[in-house]
Amino acid sequence: MECIKICPVKALDNPVYNPVEGWRINKEKCYHYLFKVLGLDVCGLCIKAYPILKQKSKL
Repeated sequence: MECIKICPVKALDNPVYNPVEGWRINKEKCYHYLFKVLGLDVCGLCIKAYPILKQKSKL
């Protein structure tokens, strides 16, 4: 999926969607990259690439 591919640190470590838990995101990888490496407080690349959100935005 595009949301898995777009993550620069591969924080989506389980590419299988679980309807109870949703997508599993490795929060430590995400946090370290955003806050420590980039000095940012948001990323959102995975959310922007998520296909369901793309479909809803076209409505």
